Amino acid sequence: MAAESADSSIVRMFRQAIADDRFADGLEFLLATAQLRETFDHYSAEIPKGIALSGGTPHNDGGDVLPHVVLICTPAFLGGYIQYILLAAHLGGHRRLSVIPLSGYEPGESLPASLDAAIESIAESVRDTVGDDEYVVGGMSGGGNLAHATAARLLEKGDTRLRGLIILDSFIAPEAHDRQLGTAKDAVVDTDAMIPDLAGFTTERLTALACWLDLLMQHEHQPLDCETLVLKCTKPSPTHNLNEWPVETWSTAQTVRTVDAQHVELCSTEAPTTAQLVDQWLGQLSIPQA
Repeated sequence: MAAESADSSIVRMFRQAIADDRFADGLEFLLATAQLRETFDHYSAEIPKGIALSGGTPHNDGGDVLPHVVLICTPAFLGGYIQYILLAAHLGGHRRLSVIPLSGYEPGESLPASLDAAIESIAESVRDTVGDDEYVVGGMSGGGNLAHATAARLLEKGDTRLRGLIILDSFIAPEAHDRQLGTAKDAVVDTDAMIPDLAGFTTERLTALACWLDLLMQHEHQPLDCETLVLKCTKPSPTHNLNEWPVETWSTAQTVRTVDAQHVELCSTEAPTTAQLVDQWLGQLSIPQA
């Protein structure tokens, strides 16, 4: 019998950790494995490019209303644009909308060597994606935290085309992230079970998940000096009641809106409502059109 491949062995051990209700231990195992992978310490051509989702169709840039919306992917183990496809279908028909994937989820992609390298790579990907457009950056859940860090980096660079930040049910406090571990476990298991041909566990995807979650926890949030929309869910999720968490301070000029939904519904079943609230807020920024 052929020896078990390293890839299948790592996946098998992580599945066993889940079965034994040791998801946190499984993540630590994946993080240790991730540290053996190839890494990058600066932005390069090999880092995944932004994907246009205007109109809800990949590579379709039909929307022309500004500001250009750039959404940062969450550190889910898929790591790709599918996370925002329904939101794009409702928001991107008339508005420019792109998604920035995180590096390391597919074969041949490397992982960031540090939080600084991670944020720098996202910031440069955003700038490459928007060209000369006025734009906003945003993200859901952990993607919102990465968007906040990216906006901070872009402001440090003096990028005057950045007009705002969109936070879709994200949290700053470490205690809140600890509560979300149960949700992360459920999301990993459910996605793998529902669409295994697309989302099947691989060493790349799982170790990238662990790497980006670890980097996410290292970010120290400071209120930004830019217009910010914060969308907050009002219904508890099956594994936590973070809807009761107080609204946190993401910027010195934030607008808070609520959505009568659970966390996972914000960009899925409640995508029409989310898109409407985002579009209303964007309209108030009064960006000159292309």
